[in-house]
Amino acid sequence: MQEKEQLVSALVESFRLFGREHWGTGTELAVKPSQMMVLYYLKKNSGRAEGLKQSELSRTMRLAPCTVTPLLNSLEKEGYINRRHSSADRRVVYIALTDKGNGFIEQMRAKFLSIIGGFVDHLGLKDAAELVRLLKKLEQYLNFVQK
Repeated sequence: MQEKEQLVSALVESFRLFGREHWGTGTELAVKPSQMMVLYYLKKNSGRAEGLKQSELSRTMRLAPCTVTPLLNSLEKEGYINRRHSSADRRVVYIALTDKGNGFIEQMRAKFLSIIGGFVDHLGLKDAAELVRLLKKLEQYLNFVQK
């Protein structure tokens, strides 16, 4: 039993290391992690001409609309997104990345991929593949216990 407790403690400590201070991109982020996720979801859905509905964004991110609104307010104020009301239904709000927002998310994506690429180099292909396998197993377990 002591071995299991030691492993649990080691895993807890390892997961703690995944906090944002350990991902050192070399520069301070211009946005909060929650805002970065909003930008990521908007980028992922940027193929839509009208943008993404604010209600859809809330649902996708599993956040209450009252939580998403302040995030959008600050991103809009900083020029990363635009909001536009639907001409057919004024209650519907579409959100889209601006050129500034698109450029920022692309820059951050390149930094992130560089960090992960360096990590794969550090681990080696075999260990990196094993880590991916184990993380997928963890994801399956977490999906199971959340049901």
